[in-house]
Amino acid sequence: MMRQEKRRFIERVDYMTVPGYIDGRDSRRKAGLVGGGASGGHNYHGGLPFRR
Repeated sequence: MMRQEKRRFIERVDYMTVPGYIDGRDSRRKAGLVGGGASGGHNYHGGLPFRR
């Protein structure tokens, strides 16, 4: 994994391994997905939970 530095973060990702919350509201249900979406992310420092 790359080190966490502001200059290394990109504006927009090319792909996502998990769709997460997509665009909010009921978009996961409309896409046929179950569950609550992504709950966090990982970087050089470890796992980071998303704020709710």
